[in-house]
Amino acid sequence: MRLKKLFKGMILLLAVSGLGLCTWLGYRWYKQESLFPLLTKTKENSKEKPIWVSDKPTPKTIEPGAYLSALNAILNDDLEQAASLYLKVLQGDPENDKIQREAYFFNAMLGNFEVLRPVVPKMSPEHRVVFLTDYVEMGYALHDQNWSKVREKVANRRPLPLDEIVNPLIVAWSYAGENNFQEAMKALEPLKKQKGLTPYYYYHQGLIAMTLGNSFVAEEAFQKLASDKLLTVSLYPEIRDFFVRTGNWRIENPFYVQWQLFATEQPATAELIMQRESTKMTPIRGVAEAFYNISTAMGSSQNSYEGALILSALSLYLNPNQDLPKIWNAEILEQAGKPQLAAHYYKQLKGPLTQTVEFKKASNLISCGHEEEALPLLQELKRANRESTPLWLALANVYQKLKNWPAALRAYTRVLEIEGESNRTYASDIYFARSFIYSQQQQDALAESDLKKALELNPDNPMLLNHLGYQWLERDQTLDKGFELVEKAYKLRSTDPHIIDSMAYAYYRKAQYQKALPLAEKTVDIMPQSSVANAHLGDIYKALGRHREAVFQYRKALALKYDLTPELKEELSAKIAQNKGAAPK
Repeated sequence: MRLKKLFKGMILLLAVSGLGLCTWLGYRWYKQESLFPLLTKTKENSKEKPIWVSDKPTPKTIEPGAYLSALNAILNDDLEQAASLYLKVLQGDPENDKIQREAYFFNAMLGNFEVLRPVVPKMSPEHRVVFLTDYVEMGYALHDQNWSKVREKVANRRPLPLDEIVNPLIVAWSYAGENNFQEAMKALEPLKKQKGLTPYYYYHQGLIAMTLGNSFVAEEAFQKLASDKLLTVSLYPEIRDFFVRTGNWRIENPFYVQWQLFATEQPATAELIMQRESTKMTPIRGVAEAFYNISTAMGSSQNSYEGALILSALSLYLNPNQDLPKIWNAEILEQAGKPQLAAHYYKQLKGPLTQTVEFKKASNLISCGHEEEALPLLQELKRANRESTPLWLALANVYQKLKNWPAALRAYTRVLEIEGESNRTYASDIYFARSFIYSQQQQDALAESDLKKALELNPDNPMLLNHLGYQWLERDQTLDKGFELVEKAYKLRSTDPHIIDSMAYAYYRKAQYQKALPLAEKTVDIMPQSSVANAHLGDIYKALGRHREAVFQYRKALALKYDLTPELKEELSAKIAQNKGAAPK
């Protein structure tokens, strides 16, 4: 099966099919305080007070510097290290509620629930609601197979937004743990009364019946799901396994028909389900399945990522030998812009995986800056998928990062051979990317040819106009054409600092220095780290006779590393030498 076809079902690999549970969760999942901003703060992107800045004094710690090290680990995306360090901080300041919740959050995201046993009971009531710690405590009782304590936890705690679905499932499975079929069925009844929850009533009725040896009730429940078209993606694996084991995997079975339709529409997910190892259902696995089911529904709703991650991680705590929740967690974290944390779950995947999951693992490695590790995975996939443009694009990206210009060139060319120019914007982007590779190989004529082709296919793309226009500004014979292109780019996107810089340089090349100056100064205000922008401002100062300011800008540009090339470094050094004495060192 071609990898390109498999991608169609992978935007949200295991998202729920939309049978009412997402809507049900939408109005019951309250907007609570969120720790997710803690995962998305960076050194540059926020002027607000970071969530980790507390009004309390710096916490005590048994290891000096552990708190600051934890904050630094967050900024460097080393969240596994942050989770470990927060626990050390908490040992020295165990009553600090801020450290409690952050230690809990990071370790829960990673599924480290066992180390949180002493932390969870101490958390404040409001944090217990936000971060589902009552469910985690029930998870501990389930893990210990203390079935009566599970029911005690359900009965003696404050209500939570998800109780209407969680409580019946957990109580039912606790009775299944005691081999009490009748009480388990009775506990599930509340789910049957709400339309959005009926799939989970029939599904877990079937699983419990299957676990306790009542195949007749199990088959009846599963067929009810299929005939009433109540199936969601996360329910398919166990039901398919049941019918295969019981020998009822044939066309007369309504679930078989539903499966064939599903496999046609979502081949990637179907292939993953077929490759998973079938194991015997137990009460612990049943609760793990329940937490995973709810997590997939929550992850399809806005503002529910924290809860979805915690429940899915709790599912893995109860049943660690599952691949589907690991992939699901990785997908959620990638959507949240945290590839480093997603990598924690991708690394846990063992055994043969579908080509799509292998590709996602490789893409995650690229996002984490591990191109050399991603390359052999992509090369192996290429052997069976020589017509896959996403695969060739990923290879081009990796080769480009590794500065293997000939291989990157072949990959981009292969994409153009496969796709042609029917999608003009897409083809334009590939020509643009390939032009950069040609320029790195000093094949300037071919680089310019690709830029022209890209602009022909997408004539109003400001980045293309700016890129080709800037190149033409460098040559006297194409100066006027270059000015026209940059001016058009500026009219289309006058807020882009790179285009503002090009417009300043265009006026400079036309000797219109007074028009160039405010644009160059604006660029340096926006991009103070740019050697090119500072060098351009220096050139304009020099043209206006402001030599001391010009040399200051040249020296500043030389000290910066953001876009300082060897050629520019040599040019700046020469300009400073020519103006020796114009400015103090």
